[in-house]
Amino acid sequence: MSIQTQSSIYLATSNLIGLKVFGNWGSAGWDYGIIINEYSDSYGKDIVIEWENGDTKQIDVKEVIVIEQQTDIHNVGYYIDLTGEYLSNETPVTESTNTPVAIPVQSITFKWSEASHIIADNTTVSTFTETNSLIHSVASDMYRHNEEGYTKTSFTITWADGYTHEGRIDITPSLINKYNPIGEHVKNFYESIAGLRKPSHWSEEQYKGYLLSVYKMDEAKTEEVKTMLNTYLFEDIAPSDQTCQDNDIIRELAANIPAPSERSSGASETVPEPEVFFLYSGTFPSYSDAYNHAIQNNITTSMILSNKANISYHQLMDLESAYTTNKRNMSLQDATAYYNHLVTIPYSSDSEERINALNRLIERHSNKQSAADKREAETIELIHKFESLQTKLYSLGVTKKDLGDCGSYYTKYFYNGECIYTYFSGSHVSKLYSDLLTVYDKYFKSESSYSA
Repeated sequence: MSIQTQSSIYLATSNLIGLKVFGNWGSAGWDYGIIINEYSDSYGKDIVIEWENGDTKQIDVKEVIVIEQQTDIHNVGYYIDLTGEYLSNETPVTESTNTPVAIPVQSITFKWSEASHIIADNTTVSTFTETNSLIHSVASDMYRHNEEGYTKTSFTITWADGYTHEGRIDITPSLINKYNPIGEHVKNFYESIAGLRKPSHWSEEQYKGYLLSVYKMDEAKTEEVKTMLNTYLFEDIAPSDQTCQDNDIIRELAANIPAPSERSSGASETVPEPEVFFLYSGTFPSYSDAYNHAIQNNITTSMILSNKANISYHQLMDLESAYTTNKRNMSLQDATAYYNHLVTIPYSSDSEERINALNRLIERHSNKQSAADKREAETIELIHKFESLQTKLYSLGVTKKDLGDCGSYYTKYFYNGECIYTYFSGSHVSKLYSDLLTVYDKYFKSESSYSA
């Protein structure tokens, strides 16, 4: 029996509470956690991980990778230390730099958000407090509606000297409990690429190699980022610190930072998130690397996803499952989302076949919707004609009486004490209009003209 099979059996049958977990999120960073609970049923076993920031995550134990001597933990995934040999007992230290930063934020703009009903495109505020309030509103809304996953939100921060940072924060319900989610998010990013958040089980060489390969950060660039961390505020200034806002102090501090045109070519005014590509649990620096891995391992290339895509990997997996199991029953929304993903990745025979199939499916949905819209428009027009004819009959002395018993309901029209028409509930408006028009022609056409 292989070591991997033995580990899988152990995970499925043993008590895992208290064991340490490492989560690698690729370009989004990493977290340490501990298993605090587990649940088993006929479908298998789930574990609950509590991360250092207090967030919890429930996952299927089959998603967990057991750390062994040769395990490559640079790939995205959940890693568990069964023996206690690999994950340090010490919490990774986030080094802070010397003196408090002094350049405050000038504005924060939300370029777009998947929660556009709460955060409209290009919403601009002037403080971290206002920004966090909007993020908390989205998190609270997700919690109230029991929404899983996360809400992607793009933003730009501009500090008082004009320095900007563009990024994206994935809002989850757990952010309700964070005091300064946007500030922590951005500061943690800079600390990570500055080499200040080394995982305890990585060597310095591994960490530097990771930063160089994924973020293109050499020593000179990490020092620039450390200077940036020393110079800018990632939270609002407390009232007692308002003197820090004195323009002379800001100018003096800003003077020590190279002007945008003088900064090295590697340091950008905006520090964008580097593009990487996911393929299941693997993370690749380029599409070609991910593509070659897929071909070598007989994996469909349509499962390659950029971290800058408009859908999450969980969404892509759901769309892939819906397509492969029963594509004819895919909703228009899912078919369109999957189509939009496929047309953004490089051409392959597999993607072309799927794009053509999705095109046909979207066209069928569109035709069905057009036919339904046409029927609805015709029905609305008939209702207007029916109401107009009925009003005309009332003006000529016709009265109506609604009757019914034992669940049967019907309506009688009377003229000069005589019942001239009866219809029962459930009749389509087209029949009602046709019958009532016949009544009009029989009793009143010679006395008055009527045009529908």
